[in-house]
Amino acid sequence: MPPDYRGQVSYKDGVEVPHGTKGSVRPDFCNGTTCSIEVKNYDIGKYADNLINNISKQAIERQKHLPNGMQQQVRIDVRGQHLSALQEFKIIRGIVQKSNGIIKREHIRFITK
Repeated sequence: MPPDYRGQVSYKDGVEVPHGTKGSVRPDFCNGTTCSIEVKNYDIGKYADNLINNISKQAIERQKHLPNGMQQQVRIDVRGQHLSALQEFKIIRGIVQKSNGIIKREHIRFITK
């Protein structure tokens, strides 16, 4: 991550709160109040549906607690796995749909190297 990103910052009701605050959310990385990034590593051959459901559920919950306007992004680590174009399409479509558009197509990236 770039140097302006911090890891595991907690938010509740739109403001930064101490780590572990009850009811808070904690993305993997944040840069101030503009962007949060969640990194996931799943066996996409077996658990793509779980990945989609988990990311979407987290995005909906985080929308309530992240600062207003904070962009939610996702990085999916697929290193060492074969990711077909169809799998990639289905995962992206599933996340966008199940997150109710909170996570945009262009904010989902796959880590391959």
